[in-house]
Amino acid sequence: MQTDLSSKPIVTTLSDSDRRALAHLLRAADGRIRLPSLGAYEAMSADDLWFAIVSQVCVMGSSRGMEAIVRDPARRASFGDAIRPAALRRHRSATSRLAKVLAESKATRFPTKAATTLAGLLDTATIFAGDRLTLLDALSTEGAPDLVRGELRLRCRAFNMKSASDFMINVGLSHDVIALDTRVVGALRRYFGFNLPVGVVQSKRAVYLSVEGTLRDACVELGVPLAQLDRAIFQLAGRTALDFVMDAR
Repeated sequence: MQTDLSSKPIVTTLSDSDRRALAHLLRAADGRIRLPSLGAYEAMSADDLWFAIVSQVCVMGSSRGMEAIVRDPARRASFGDAIRPAALRRHRSATSRLAKVLAESKATRFPTKAATTLAGLLDTATIFAGDRLTLLDALSTEGAPDLVRGELRLRCRAFNMKSASDFMINVGLSHDVIALDTRVVGALRRYFGFNLPVGVVQSKRAVYLSVEGTLRDACVELGVPLAQLDRAIFQLAGRTALDFVMDAR
């Protein structure tokens, strides 16, 4: 898998062996990957949607803290209660309260920075109208994925291409995007010979769209949604399971 930065437009290509490897990975993951249903956000509470936003801010730098919280129902419930917008607004300083909660829960490597970002989001008119979360107003699963993602990023400045994509998958806003984070790009580099580091992919929109578009087309050919590839790589990457799957092809 290679991305040519010198071409105009930027082009990402998959070899025949890359396509066979993708098919092998997706077959191996079949039945193990459960995507949030499309439209899931319509049944989610404002607190749950806020939790999804908080998660995206907290995983910048490392996702381990939030993964540990989500895996433990008791910790997840306690953390969710502590970060509820209504609860935070009762404190003199939402930033200080958030920093304390994030540090004590070990949700992020950078509790003060994350708290400052999140406190700013609480006062962002395109995210909240009073206590009502408005971030997803007028957005739907029918919208073109990149246009929806672009609108999300305009409304929530904390989102980059990766975090907006991950949020869209997590809340069921789209199955047609991929979150090109360190884990996913690392797997593409290791198993598919991808030639660019994650920093270049995430910092250049044209590169991100080129990689995403090529993987989307491959998934269409294989009859699976792009988000399923995202979750297959993410859930197996960094474990012996992905080595086993890919070495067995």
